[in-house]
Amino acid sequence: MPRCIALGPTLASISLLVFASVASANTFGAPNGNETFADLGFSQTVNGVSYSWDLRADRDTVAGTSVLDASYSAEIDDGICRGGDQDGQPGFRSISFFGESSVRFIVGPKLGSATAGARVTGVEDTFDSCTNADTVVTKTFAVRFAAHATSGPTTFPEQQCIDFGDGVLMNLTGTTTIRDAAGVALVNHRAFAAVGSIGHHQWSSVPDPSCV
Repeated sequence: MPRCIALGPTLASISLLVFASVASANTFGAPNGNETFADLGFSQTVNGVSYSWDLRADRDTVAGTSVLDASYSAEIDDGICRGGDQDGQPGFRSISFFGESSVRFIVGPKLGSATAGARVTGVEDTFDSCTNADTVVTKTFAVRFAAHATSGPTTFPEQQCIDFGDGVLMNLTGTTTIRDAAGVALVNHRAFAAVGSIGHHQWSSVPDPSCV
């Protein structure tokens, strides 16, 4: 029998359920879907600080949209806090960024390649553990990637029992096909070696009272 999972209206809208064993696959945000995606990660060092980047492009055939998400995170060791409530405690700054833009996303036959690029505007948040202060700034990056598959395709089936927030239990079935990938990512015209995946997943669902 399918597993039963209830999602609140807000959580369902941002897609929480991931295909089993496929960490980079997209998630279920609607009862029916057909999406192609590419996800690449890389590191960038700026003034001795390592930033972990993730670029993800998604084409939603049902909605007719393609988007590019860009995000990064970093942590800076600030030594020992001096003064204030955290005096004498280890200090650090935690930095995170997320931005999103519409994009022209091209995927080759059999998920063999993927390219995307856009100017992405988002918010960078820096948390200072010594002062408990958050500093928020808006930033824009020109980001692009070109990747090619480095492995054959692997397909994962999935079956779930889900409440998408309207109180109706749905029996959802689908598949994800995924290929490892490698390529080049560019941030403000600087190039970085990147690795990740190219994939496609589709699902459909029907009301199923037996999920109770």
